[in-house]
Amino acid sequence: MFALNIRDIGDRRKAALDAEAKAQGVPVSELVRRLVDEGLERSRSARAQQGMRSGSHQLISGSSMTADHNPAYTLADRERVHTFCRHG
Repeated sequence: MFALNIRDIGDRRKAALDAEAKAQGVPVSELVRRLVDEGLERSRSARAQQGMRSGSHQLISGSSMTADHNPAYTLADRERVHTFCRHG
C-alpha cells in the first residue's frame, strides 16, 4: 500500500469538486472516493464486456473446428456472424 497525494488537479477541478461536495452534503474527500470508485467500476465493467465480446466473437465467428469443417457453414454465414459481432 502507498500514500496517494494528488496536488496538481487545477483550480477549476478543485472548485467543481468543492461545489459538488457541498451540493451533496458530503466532505470533498468522500465525494472523491465515490467518484474514483464509480470510475474504477465502470472501467472494470467495460474491460469485462470487451473481453466477453472478444471471446464470443471468436466462438461465433467460426473459429471452432466444427464450424470451420462444417460444409453447411457457408461464407455468407461467416459474414453474417462477423457483421453481428462488430455491431452487437
